Amino acid sequence: MARVDAFATAAVNSVASWICASEAQCHSELEQFEQALAKALRATEEDATFGRAWDCLGVAHRFLNQEDKAVECFQKAIELGLTAKIEKAVRDDQARTTAPRNARPRTGRTAGTARAAPMSRSEL
Repeated sequence: MARVDAFATAAVNSVASWICASEAQCHSELEQFEQALAKALRATEEDATFGRAWDCLGVAHRFLNQEDKAVECFQKAIELGLTAKIEKAVRDDQARTTAPRNARPRTGRTAGTARAAPMSRSEL
């Protein structure tokens, strides 16, 4: 029974941390960095192993000109497994900044080609 309680507590803490980190990210996007900092701190308190919470905390510190704290948080996020996500975000950002402004996103079709007609049940 104690094991079930421990698992339930960990699950609740993880959900609470995810919610707080999501709220922190929203505040950051609205440039409300003091609120983002508070939510991100709460997220790390709820689940200190949630890398995204540390990343959000680092972002808030960075925009509040607290670079030393930001670096510590980003390092913690990387230690907790955010390396692949961070690398992908950097690649995406580089692709966005190097793409021509008038470039259209690729749809997988060439101009003038029609989509295949949907299959009927008898063709399946």
